[in-house]
Amino acid sequence: MPATPRANDGRWRRCWRPTGWCSRGTTSSSPANTWTPTGASPTTTRCATASSTSTRRSASCSCALARASSAAFRRTRSTTGGRPSPNCMPCSSVLIDRPGAPMAPELVQLRLVTLYLTERCNSRCVSCDYWRHGRQDMALATVQQLLPGLKALGVEQVLLSGGEPLLHPHWVEMATLLRAQGLKLWLLTAGLALAKQLDDVARHVEQVTVSLDGATAASYARIRGLDAFEVVCAGVRAAVRAGLPVTLRVTVQRGNVAELPALVRLAHGLGVNGISFLAADVAHDEAFGRQAPAPDGVALRPEDLPLLAASLDAIEQTHADDLAGGFIAESPAKLRRIEAHARARLGLGPLTAPRCNAPAHSAVIEADGRLRPCFFIGGTQRLGAGGLEAALNAPAERRLRAAIAAGAQAACERCVCAKWFAPA
Repeated sequence: MPATPRANDGRWRRCWRPTGWCSRGTTSSSPANTWTPTGASPTTTRCATASSTSTRRSASCSCALARASSAAFRRTRSTTGGRPSPNCMPCSSVLIDRPGAPMAPELVQLRLVTLYLTERCNSRCVSCDYWRHGRQDMALATVQQLLPGLKALGVEQVLLSGGEPLLHPHWVEMATLLRAQGLKLWLLTAGLALAKQLDDVARHVEQVTVSLDGATAASYARIRGLDAFEVVCAGVRAAVRAGLPVTLRVTVQRGNVAELPALVRLAHGLGVNGISFLAADVAHDEAFGRQAPAPDGVALRPEDLPLLAASLDAIEQTHADDLAGGFIAESPAKLRRIEAHARARLGLGPLTAPRCNAPAHSAVIEADGRLRPCFFIGGTQRLGAGGLEAALNAPAERRLRAAIAAGAQAACERCVCAKWFAPA
């Protein structure tokens, strides 16, 4: 079902639910929602509150009127008359598991595993809610439990992410365990603690990516919510001096849409190895710990599109060598996809799913041990006694990967962070 956008405030008009809708539950002890399919009747539908044991209710619905005491409340949106309200975010977290549906092959090898070491963060980004609500830290025992599976699956690299991974009190011990198994570590950080913890970072990490969304102190503060631009830049320079390969990651949004060429110049000035750009995600409730739609200051509006086009034109004209040499990670065509995505979200163009095979070659593990096939799609399993291999190859998880590969997940159409793994 195509999305109908609301052009005046840049938000989707209603959830993208091709198979049904959520409606208010009637239980007296735990008000919940149920998922009403319009087509085939699935055996298991994950929707509504975590406190319910019914297969028709779980912590995964993004438009439930769940109770604040429920773990599901973090991902809830209100409904109107049993239907998604106009402000409801796209619901990628309603998972329909149909036993007997096609299953993807078992995963016998993974290239990359992302660990959310913590949900906590010391930034105050307008597009993210981890800093508001994040509490969970990954247990050291969870990392120990992962080690046999990481080895058996031939994992080459582990991305330490979050939240802000450097806030985890035991991240060094975790890194030591992972490196002892021969794994290469890649750190994704906001950079606020980079200079302070540089010795440990340089000792344990092979690659650092710093999220830096503003080219000036003023734009950084608007987007990140802190007056810390110089602190982050100092940390980046220190990491570069220490010999670490450092790249910058920029989330393109209203606050920086006119600054993209300046951010490339900043990257050169800081001495980093490169810079990459991706569109700010405003469509997935499965991302960034959100409890509400992203604020209006994040998503591009129609009047921002000429600014974005001008920025991309300037990059192509003045940074052709950076594009050709890979200093800018994206090709011109991939950068233009940011513009196409913004236009599609505003109802001004078609939306097409990007080329992506991430679920077949990588996995994401949240701080509480839940598995995801990627950043934006919730998984069906939690790390258990059987370890990583058993969780990844559980029948429900294999059916989910098959549905993703078949193009049956609407979340993929809206993805801003697709990844393609070339054959090894």
